[in-house]
Amino acid sequence: MKTRDRRKVVGIDVSKTNADHGVGKKARAQRSVVTDAAGLAALAEELARGNVQLVAMEATGGYEQPVLKALAAAKVKVALLQPERVMHFARSQGTRAKTDALDCEAIANFAAMSDVRAWVARSAADERVAMTSEFRCRPCLVRNAMWVASTREQARPSPSEGGFSPAFNPAPSRSSSWRTSSRSRRTWRDSSC
Repeated sequence: MKTRDRRKVVGIDVSKTNADHGVGKKARAQRSVVTDAAGLAALAEELARGNVQLVAMEATGGYEQPVLKALAAAKVKVALLQPERVMHFARSQGTRAKTDALDCEAIANFAAMSDVRAWVARSAADERVAMTSEFRCRPCLVRNAMWVASTREQARPSPSEGGFSPAFNPAPSRSSSWRTSSRSRRTWRDSSC
């Protein structure tokens, strides 16, 4: 496993409107930029000028994409990390609190200590090929799902084998009811239990 110099690894905690970043072991001394075009250009310029080995950030469900693309365009090595792995790493280091500064520090330390690969931006042609292959794959998935459903139907025991006939539809008893749980999901509740 390759260990990087912690003073040259930057951790970025990306949110909807801000990107907080800090360097290495003491990433708590952080700076924050707004994730608009001007803010990302300033961040990319600052990190490209600095002597940075790697910039790491967690996947945040899409908020990281503009930051990734801006840093990749500035030729800065960027790694995209799984948030769960960073969280477990931070816990193993004894960090229980969750603040932006601590997140930056955990991300930077995780990237420095583990063997993470730099993110590579896809070209427009590669993006089209990937989307085309995903769309081509969908009919196969639908056929497989239909096959599994028909196989399950065939695997049900017939009435002569002790199974229910298709016409039999057991009605719920009066002591049973549908209810909506606090998570607004319909669940079955049998009051006889």
